[in-house]
Amino acid sequence: MGADVVITGADLGVGRPQQIRVSSDPVSTIVAIDDRIEMAGAEVVDAGGHAVLPAFTDHHLHLAAMARAGESVRCGPPDVVDRTQLAWAIANTPADADEWIRGTGYAETVAGDLDRSELDTLEPHRPLRIQHRSGAM
Repeated sequence: MGADVVITGADLGVGRPQQIRVSSDPVSTIVAIDDRIEMAGAEVVDAGGHAVLPAFTDHHLHLAAMARAGESVRCGPPDVVDRTQLAWAIANTPADADEWIRGTGYAETVAGDLDRSELDTLEPHRPLRIQHRSGAM
């Protein structure tokens, strides 16, 4: 077993450099992609702003979502940690060309489980979509 690797300065098409943490236990697996990743105990590799893609054996890749993340509002820690900050972030985010607000990185610790009613309460005037940080919801 080797040390984890953190790739810094990666261009993932989101409009800002990203960091990628790859675990090598027991096989190489991407365990985190974010602006700020804990680097303790990891080998650090600087991508220098170049595009970084997972191995081409990965048949499940959301390129469109990666591209849209740069124009999305961050809805989870460490940027947003409670419902008040979430409401402020949404209210102060311009809509996209289709008048939607797109949020990413949400975690239940911010404001619990979100449903359609709660989204309408958070943003009553514009359509709102918030993606869970796992990508599953």
